[in-house]
Amino acid sequence: MYPIPPPNSLYKKKLEKTHDMKNRNVWIALLLAASLCSCARQQVVERPRYTARTIDAFEISRIELNKENTVVFLDITTDRESITGFSDSVNLRVGERILPLVDAQGIRFPDRPAGNAHLTDSSRVARLVFPALPQGTESVDLVFNYSAKSAETAFWDIELTPSADDPLRQVPASVREARIAPAATWKEPVFDRQHTRLDIHLLGYHPKMEYVHVVRHGFMPWHEEYAVGEDGIVNVEFDQYVTAAVEIEVGTRSVEIVVDPGEEATLYVDLRALNLRHSPYFPETLSRPVAYYDGKSRADLNRWLLSRQAPLHGDVLFTWNADTPMDAEGYARLCVDMHRKEIETLRQSNTLNAECLRYAELEALTNALERIQRIRANFMDTYGYGKEDSRLPELSADCFRPLKDIGINTYDLLLLNTDVVNSAFFHYCSSADDVKAVFGEAYLADLFNSTRHCFQRFNNKLPLREEEMSVMRGCSPKITALCEKIYTEENKAWKAHLAKPGYRICEVPSVQDSSVLERILEKYRGRVVFVDFWGTACVPCVRAIKEMHPLKAEYKDKPVSFVFITSETAAPEEKWLQMIPEFGGDHYRLSRKQYKSLTKRFNIQFVPYYLLVDKQGNVVYQRTGFMGCPTLKDLLDKEVAK
Repeated sequence: MYPIPPPNSLYKKKLEKTHDMKNRNVWIALLLAASLCSCARQQVVERPRYTARTIDAFEISRIELNKENTVVFLDITTDRESITGFSDSVNLRVGERILPLVDAQGIRFPDRPAGNAHLTDSSRVARLVFPALPQGTESVDLVFNYSAKSAETAFWDIELTPSADDPLRQVPASVREARIAPAATWKEPVFDRQHTRLDIHLLGYHPKMEYVHVVRHGFMPWHEEYAVGEDGIVNVEFDQYVTAAVEIEVGTRSVEIVVDPGEEATLYVDLRALNLRHSPYFPETLSRPVAYYDGKSRADLNRWLLSRQAPLHGDVLFTWNADTPMDAEGYARLCVDMHRKEIETLRQSNTLNAECLRYAELEALTNALERIQRIRANFMDTYGYGKEDSRLPELSADCFRPLKDIGINTYDLLLLNTDVVNSAFFHYCSSADDVKAVFGEAYLADLFNSTRHCFQRFNNKLPLREEEMSVMRGCSPKITALCEKIYTEENKAWKAHLAKPGYRICEVPSVQDSSVLERILEKYRGRVVFVDFWGTACVPCVRAIKEMHPLKAEYKDKPVSFVFITSETAAPEEKWLQMIPEFGGDHYRLSRKQYKSLTKRFNIQFVPYYLLVDKQGNVVYQRTGFMGCPTLKDLLDKEVAK
């Protein structure tokens, strides 16, 4: 065996260097492992995206996820110290799982089911702590309040990990990629009775978005609530007599389109784009359409409305040189001058086709009207006057007279949401003659008559009566002819509506005390009776009746009766008659005294309120608030089987 010679100095240095490298590699590996462990324990999501929201007082700035808890950071965007719409059950939701609030810093929530939240930190940043989310959670809902009467106060579908699912794939490429035709020309309003259908697809639909509101503005205003299908699709149908602006409200956001009578269109609403464009955190969404329109009429105009960032006119609140004296007449002339400059700028921009340009000009007209209505606010801002300062000008109908010279009295306004005309101008007029004295004979006087005399009839889908027609026959020939057609057709449709099968208006017993219920139930002896106390203006009542409507068909040949009880106070007769043919069942409209005796007997504080009566006439179940169709079916089946 040969002895191992000692290493020479060069070899020794190389060996020491090797050991140093091994030690360094070990430390790097340990640091990397520690880092990975830390990453595994904590995930930070900065400014997460969400699909929808029903509160604008906050922005979610950051969410921290770790093994111990989930922390949500909120930037308070309101300047108020107290915010309405909260409860004592703030929580995160993952599917059906609810994670309650553990701690809150910077904000104090109410200790009762409904109340105000109060800010407690001058930094206007809140920190909410919840239990840790289940591993692999991709999205979550942040719920501040739940109400059976209204939508939740919430952020829905907050994205914790980037989703590969793009809702826009549901939009046909031909619709998504359609461009606005540069040569599209303006089309006047259409006057013609036709049946209109809109299929609304809510892209990124969340199950909590159970309903949408559809509002038709203009000459024949009307609104309706529609249930959203499980596929996120809403089918809207109505009879229409004249072109109108139609607004689709989803939560606290809405889109607006122009619809001609007889239109058959599909509207794809991008809920995420619609909601994120209202947040200062996501300015890039301003260039993204909030919806995509596929229709045969006014397609170019609607594509422009759905893709533009904002209306093109200026602000209605403005100031001028405080050293310049001003009176009401001079202010009105200033508003007209501002309007003319806006129109000149629009026409010189060469970015809009003729159809979109005309629409923008109409918006500028209503903007000028609103500027005049804001005369006192703008005087206060310019001169520093207080609200009670005697130097503030008084607003009257005459203040709007200069607008006559800029063409505001046009039937083209039918295409716009003209609520501002009612609030800004009609408020100062007592009759159509006052309107004519300012603007002459044309659309605004006709709109005034419709708003003052026909609004409730149109809005409640009731036919015009002779008393409304006596006023509307004094309108312009175009509108008079339209109203004559509405009067004839809708009264004919009303009679057909009341003649629908499947429901009964039942005679109310003459007794005035709570025994009225026993007298009603006498005719149902041997049958199970589901009694529904409701009112025509009660949204949860109407929703529940519509929801249970398919269930009635299942018990058509079984000993089950559905009885609906309301009162003269809770259900105005015509509105009641308009609604019940769609509901089916047996209907009783009690006197105020009769109904009050029943509410006292059963301690009914709120409606809807339900009773289940067995075959012998005994009340075996009672409840406030709809129990849901599955529970109702179980209750009915149990009693039927006895």
